[in-house]
Amino acid sequence: SVFCPHCQTRVSMENLRIVGSHPGKRLATAGDILVEPSSRLQLDIVCNRIVIRGRIKGSVSAGEYVEIEGTGHVIGDIT
Repeated sequence: SVFCPHCQTRVSMENLRIVGSHPGKRLATAGDILVEPSSRLQLDIVCNRIVIRGRIKGSVSAGEYVEIEGTGHVIGDIT
């Protein structure tokens, strides 16, 4: 992780692969996220790029792109 030079907030740089669930209400990284078909998430996601193969209930915000594959499902806003 690194600190934002503007607000000094810690920013995670890691890529994530979600296979089941994730605790919390928000998942944020400056890296990429892969949501596997077995995943059932109820949270907001902020990342660089995301590939969704599972189910997400919450907003998804990506800097580059959001890809929803055939098994993927999102209930919420996508930006």
